[in-house]
Amino acid sequence: MRYLVTLLALSCSMALLAPAPSRAEDASPVASPTTGPSVLPPDVPAYGLTYGEWAARHWQWLLSLPMAINANIDATGEHCDYGQAGPVFFLTQTSAGTAERVCTVPAGTALFFPLLDTDCSTVEAPPFFGRDETELQTCVEALLATRAELTATVDGVAIPDLERYRAQSPLFTVALPADNWLEVEPAVAAAVADGYWLLLAPLPPGEHELHFGGALPDLGVMAEVTYHLTVAEPTVAEPPGGTPVP
Repeated sequence: MRYLVTLLALSCSMALLAPAPSRAEDASPVASPTTGPSVLPPDVPAYGLTYGEWAARHWQWLLSLPMAINANIDATGEHCDYGQAGPVFFLTQTSAGTAERVCTVPAGTALFFPLLDTDCSTVEAPPFFGRDETELQTCVEALLATRAELTATVDGVAIPDLERYRAQSPLFTVALPADNWLEVEPAVAAAVADGYWLLLAPLPPGEHELHFGGALPDLGVMAEVTYHLTVAEPTVAEPPGGTPVP
């Protein structure tokens, strides 16, 4: 997401859905009402990818969505499942400063979302512009060089030590569709993302409340989102007569 851009009256960048990620190499923990939320460690690959690689996938998903259905500007959560597939479900920040959304998540899927993040690309104007990988890395690091304040709670339980979840993506390719979030002509670009992210283990079926966000007080930037989540088992269709499908 690029609330850093909107709130500072600047621009942003990215898109192009990447191939579906591989399955987890090891069994992942599942959060429960007794143990509370379980956050997968940032220094170990999960579901086949590192935190930085999931950050790249998150940006690719988000900016592949045209403005009419883009999750970042979705005020209610109506479009939260658009473009979603695989073992990890993406949630996102907001360009409006604060947002409250309702979303249904398939049972058994992990949740990946940014507390505070940004990107730089080869198609944006400064300060989000870089000509190559080195310049793009320097660009995102500079944008997040100031003091950050972070918050994340799951069902009222705070997640500690959020500063440890900072990750930078590898260089990745992005494709901006028509009517894109950046309001530029369709283009293919290279980009790098950086920020603070959480990869939450699958929540138990039922109702949950997830609140997360971040701020750069020295820049006057703040964004926080509350998701009212329903974690639901897939619906199984039955043929006429009530005989289960084998």
